[in-house]
Amino acid sequence: MTNKNQLIEKLHYNWYLKLLCLLAAILIYIFYKSSLVESKNFVVPLNIIENGSVVCVDGLSDNIKIVIKADSDHIALIRASDINASIDITNVTKTGLISVPVKLSVPDEYYTFDPFEIRAEPENLKINIEKKITASKKVKPLIAGEPSYGFEVAEITVVPEFVEVAGTESLINATDFINTTAINVTDKSSKFTVDANIVEVNKQISILNKGPFKVTVDFAVQTMEKTIDNLKIYVTGLWPDLKITSVLPPVTAKVEGSVSLLEKYNPGRNSIVVDLSGITEPGTYDLPVKSYFPDAFAVKSISPETISVTISQIKENPAINNKETEKIEENTIEESTEDTIESDSVVMESQ
Repeated sequence: MTNKNQLIEKLHYNWYLKLLCLLAAILIYIFYKSSLVESKNFVVPLNIIENGSVVCVDGLSDNIKIVIKADSDHIALIRASDINASIDITNVTKTGLISVPVKLSVPDEYYTFDPFEIRAEPENLKINIEKKITASKKVKPLIAGEPSYGFEVAEITVVPEFVEVAGTESLINATDFINTTAINVTDKSSKFTVDANIVEVNKQISILNKGPFKVTVDFAVQTMEKTIDNLKIYVTGLWPDLKITSVLPPVTAKVEGSVSLLEKYNPGRNSIVVDLSGITEPGTYDLPVKSYFPDAFAVKSISPETISVTISQIKENPAINNKETEKIEENTIEESTEDTIESDSVVMESQ
C-alpha cells in the first residue's frame, strides 16, 4: 500500500469524530473571541442633509442611539464626538412617507479594530417629505412694555418691510409674518428708531436675510370714551311770568377725549342746556337738549336728545316791560354760559 493510500485511509478513519473535533475547536474559538467583545451605547446628534428640492417635515429627534461592539481594549478608545450620524435626502424628489437609512461615519482607525461593529438604532427612519419653497413674508416687530401715560403706539414701520424665507410648502403657506426681537416702548412717547433682528422660532423655516431691520415706532395721544350719567339740565331763557311745572329728567352724555384729560374731567353746571327763550305761552313743549363741553372733547351721544317741558303761567306777574325783561334775560344767559364754559376750560388747563 502506498503512502498516499495510507494517508487517505487515515483521514477516513473515524472521520466523523475528526469533524466533530474541528467544529468544537471552531466554536471554542468563536466563544473565546466573543467573550472579549464588549458593547457600548452612544447618543449622538442626528444631522439632516436636505440640499435638494425637498425637506423633512417630521419632528425628528435631535439625537439617535448608536451601538458599537469592539474588544475591551479598543472600545475604551471610542469617543462619541468621533461618531457622525446623518440622513441625506438631497437626491430625493418624491414627496410623502419614505424610509431613509441612517448613515454612520467614524475615523478610519476604528475600522482597524478587530472585531469592530457599529449600527444605529433604528437603522432606517420613516419620514414625511414635502416640497421646499421660498417666499417673501412681512416683518412684524414684537412690542414690549407700555408707553407713557396718556400715549399709545400709533404706527410701526420696518425697513426692509419683507424678508425672504425657505421651508416646507405647507408651513410657508401657513406663515403670515416673521417676528423681530422685542422693541421696548416702556415710558416712551416720542418717535424713535432701533435695529432689530429676526426671531427664528421654527427650525423648519430658514431665514435667508436675517437683518438687522430698522424699526421706527411713532406715538399718539391715547383717547377714550367716557359715559357721564345724571347730568342736570341747565335751563335758560325762561320768561319771568312763566314757570316749569314738569320734572326735568337727568341726562347721560357719551364723550370722547384724551385719557389724561377725560379721566379727571368734572362737567360744569351748564354742560347740558335747554333753551326756553322761544316759549312765550303756557303749554307742553318738546325741546332739544344741547351740550356744551370743552373743545378738547367730542360729544358722541346725548340721551335723551329731546325732553318734554310743561310751562305754566305765574299768576302774579311783575310789572316789567316785556322787551326789557327779554333783553335782561338774554344778557344773563350769555354771561352765565360764558362764565361756566370758561370755568370748564380752566379746570382742563389746570389738569
